[in-house]
Amino acid sequence: MGQGGFPLAGAGQSPCPSETLASHQKIMTKPITGTFTFPANEPALQDHFPDSPIIPGTLIIHSFVNEVRSHMPEATLGIRKFRFKSFITPDSYAYRIEPKPFGYACTLFKGTEKAVTGRIVVESNGGSDA
Repeated sequence: MGQGGFPLAGAGQSPCPSETLASHQKIMTKPITGTFTFPANEPALQDHFPDSPIIPGTLIIHSFVNEVRSHMPEATLGIRKFRFKSFITPDSYAYRIEPKPFGYACTLFKGTEKAVTGRIVVESNGGSDA
């Protein structure tokens, strides 16, 4: 996939049947890196501080979820502990998704700094654990 940002393909899809994390780690055992591009002409930015556009956090999270989903389309995914350490403005940003025991650690970089961090988990029972 590589280009995460917009459009958010798959957003609003119903969850698929879940599988265990162990079965997914066989699929995604190496980190995924790439670039998310958030264009300045995105319609969502018209209402999100028009004079100083800031990418909404939900769009950043959806970009990560869509990237993981492109590698595991049948997984039921959950999001946990996303933190926004600086504002993300329209531009291109490097990202990294790394397999961890809990699921996947997600990082969006602004230059060399971690601007956004969070976790994507694979739901084993189709429900939330937090």
